[in-house]
Amino acid sequence: MGEVTAKRSFRTVIQISWSFLTLIVYQELRKRQLSWNSENQSNERYLKSRLDFCVEEARVIARYGLEETMDAFNNLSALGNWTHSLRQGSQRWAEFMLNEIEEGFMIVDGKVVELMET
Repeated sequence: MGEVTAKRSFRTVIQISWSFLTLIVYQELRKRQLSWNSENQSNERYLKSRLDFCVEEARVIARYGLEETMDAFNNLSALGNWTHSLRQGSQRWAEFMLNEIEEGFMIVDGKVVELMET
């Protein structure tokens, strides 16, 4: 394996790994957001607003992660070598993409874009 191929392979591993971590963080924050039980206290409202903010930021970062993952898949020379390690990740990315589409976002040319209302 040449140096260029090794660097490209290492970049792909980092790209896919980082991207998957962004998805895991978003999904964990979203799960906590959905299970939040607030008692209407000012401190509770502040914490809830911070959680909502973190969820939205993580969602934006996960969208970039999705774009990075799609880019990595487009550049893989041997996708078959990765399928065994990406099975769970691929399913989670598919669920994320479906949720984004339901929320009014779509994948166009490998980028997550918001659909405009007509």
